[in-house]
Amino acid sequence: MSSGLGGKCVEGMESMDSLVELINLSLANLSNSNFIATLDEENPEAIQAAARWQVVLNSILASHPWDFATQYGDLSLLPEAPRDAAWRCQFLYPRDCVMLRRVYSPAAPDRDVPFRRGSLPENAVQTVLANDAPLAAEYTRKDVLISSMPPLFLNALSWRLSAEIALAQHADRDKYAMCLQAYGAILEEAKAADAAEGGRFLPVVGNWQRSRHG
Repeated sequence: MSSGLGGKCVEGMESMDSLVELINLSLANLSNSNFIATLDEENPEAIQAAARWQVVLNSILASHPWDFATQYGDLSLLPEAPRDAAWRCQFLYPRDCVMLRRVYSPAAPDRDVPFRRGSLPENAVQTVLANDAPLAAEYTRKDVLISSMPPLFLNALSWRLSAEIALAQHADRDKYAMCLQAYGAILEEAKAADAAEGGRFLPVVGNWQRSRHG
């Protein structure tokens, strides 16, 4: 019986081909030419990369307010009062959010509103605590498509995956360190390019939820 990844649901993907290309790029960084054509293949390095890529991606997304992954949307007010008496209102944490950047009133989108992350432990629900309503949020979403990633971001992601492969599959700390060094340098380039291209965007007031470019 195959232990490949053909049956794995890939979150945020428009096609399996995109993930195959990302994995092959990560293998090429390690001078590994044992490329894959599908996710069903018995390739230990590729299986490691496919298992780890979403966690790695989310950590990179959370490290910077990436223009291509920025989302704006109204926060859903919950009926439950916050357990913390310091806050009057409780909102549902956006389900597609990997990092909440700022909270504001739709009537005054240029003014940030103080907030804190909370939870409803009995329901395992993440929440946003604040003292005003209604509110909206600017955040980095996690369900980004590989095809939407800028080249420098995709390159950085591939090197971070290469580091994971080198350590998890081969326990090769020299290659791990080399990959992390390349990842760090490229990531800084990607952040600089993103900052130069983007700019503070003030959303239109209303009931909406859309990406910065959507």
